[in-house]
Amino acid sequence: MTTKTQSNSGGALDGIAKMLIEFTKFGALILWYFMNGLKKKKVSLSRDVPLFATALVTSLVLANIDFFHAHWPYWIPEVMENILFWYKSFIGPVIYDVTFFGAFVFLYYAVTGKNEVDRTDRIKKAVKILSKGNDKTYPKVIKIEKLNEHKTKVLVDSPFAGLDKFKSSHDDLESGFNQQIESISRGRSPKYIQIILNTKSLPKKFDYSEVREDCTKPCHFILGESRSGLLTQDIRKLPHMLIAGTTNFGKSNFFKQVLLNLLQNTNHIQMHLIDLKGGLEMKAFKDLPNVNFVSSIDGALTTLRNIKEEMDDRFDYLYKVGHTSIDPKRDKKDRIILAIDEASVLYMKSYAKTDDGKKTLEARKITDELAKLARAAGINIVIATQKVTKETLDTHIRENMSGRVSFKANDNAASMTIIGNTMATDLPAIPGRAIFHFGSDYEEFQAPLLSDKDLEKSVSELRSEYIEEHREVFQPELISNSSFKDGDKNPEEDYEKPKH
Repeated sequence: MTTKTQSNSGGALDGIAKMLIEFTKFGALILWYFMNGLKKKKVSLSRDVPLFATALVTSLVLANIDFFHAHWPYWIPEVMENILFWYKSFIGPVIYDVTFFGAFVFLYYAVTGKNEVDRTDRIKKAVKILSKGNDKTYPKVIKIEKLNEHKTKVLVDSPFAGLDKFKSSHDDLESGFNQQIESISRGRSPKYIQIILNTKSLPKKFDYSEVREDCTKPCHFILGESRSGLLTQDIRKLPHMLIAGTTNFGKSNFFKQVLLNLLQNTNHIQMHLIDLKGGLEMKAFKDLPNVNFVSSIDGALTTLRNIKEEMDDRFDYLYKVGHTSIDPKRDKKDRIILAIDEASVLYMKSYAKTDDGKKTLEARKITDELAKLARAAGINIVIATQKVTKETLDTHIRENMSGRVSFKANDNAASMTIIGNTMATDLPAIPGRAIFHFGSDYEEFQAPLLSDKDLEKSVSELRSEYIEEHREVFQPELISNSSFKDGDKNPEEDYEKPKH
């Protein structure tokens, strides 16, 4: 039996000092955790809080056993008191630090390691849904690599199931992985399939002003925040884009944001903006000297004819000088953006036998030619519409809209027509949430919100830059000769092609 004695080392002040030392050591451990975690991009504090709390309490108890021994409550069993006291006396203060930190690291990696093993097993089991019915013919996961805090690359050896099979099983695989699939692509060898998983959550809302300065390259515009980060696009690489989706889910706002971003980022650019809904949505752009604003079918047809003739002139120029495409700076010719809002109004076939119907058929034909050929002439098309059907937009035109953005679709048929699968139907009912389809890639993103105030302010700044000649257009005649006000004379009367 031990005798309880009061010692200096067991005094209250000494105990408090030792606890402060332990807090300092624990702070160093926390710092190590964050520095190591940030370096490897694996910080997950919410998951590890219980582990830290346990380690801290254990640290303080073990560090102050002699303090507790001096002030031991009478109800603590004497055997436990002796074990703890002799444990502290035996290991000594230096060895104590080693055992504490060693125990903590072991506990930390034991917990995280089990989580990782469970996650790996889940991934391996998920790919078995593509099995042909026996253990020898199912795809096998051969490598799982953590790319950053949110992204994981999974390499699958799949000699019996090809890329199309994996893509068609996209939803089932996501359910099995319990993670979002960012992309599915072919590996270095045809029998390997590479799957990128992502646990990042998309924001539900953010302002255009927050990300405006993150996209300033010429001819680039912001799509939105994706699981890979801020998604931007060069209009020259598309070169044409279709924007569609159900009303009230952000299509019109996104359309305005794309046009504004292109105008902000690109010098020597002119925009021909066709809005047949009355012009209310796009009225802010009217005051810009490099924007030709049109809000009637007659004006739209005149604009399309004008751009078509300009394209033909540019091809003649390219042939003469021996170049393959227009470079605005070199050739002193502006990049032209043809932007059509609610294209179904312009291209609708239902009244084809009327006078306006004949004009819309001609508009369809010209747009089809522009979509096929205009890229080399430095002309890009951006079309926005709520409905995409053969009645509202010809298949030939749609096929040349290589970049496609779909906000939430009402049904699978609409989603299939826009992006070729049902991903747009499955989008959450969040304004601004959309799918970007380009080539073989599909990426979900949240588009930024462009407020009317920010739009008006940005347009005012752009106008001032043109007035002060910080910006300019090479071919102002293309704007002035195709501009007119609704209610004035027929724009086709006395129309003369600008001379170059």
